[in-house]
Amino acid sequence: MNEALAPLAEFRKTLITRRTLFRSVFDTDPGHRVLKHLRKFCKIGQDILVPGDPHATAHNLGKQRVYLHIESILKMDSETINEISRNS
Repeated sequence: MNEALAPLAEFRKTLITRRTLFRSVFDTDPGHRVLKHLRKFCKIGQDILVPGDPHATAHNLGKQRVYLHIESILKMDSETINEISRNS
């Protein structure tokens, strides 16, 4: 393998491993139940703005980002992984 492409291949492998691990945890009945709880807890689909309290708003935004990160990894397909790898 070309040395210049080695980091790209390693990053792609990392993404595939991460997706596999997340799916092994969350693509189960208990995992679906946890995701359902996290969806509520992280205020997905809800207003996160706390008028007059930028810290609480930022806190809510952080919670949403964690859930959305988990969701994005679970939804990754091979084409997405290849695209992310190419653009990194």
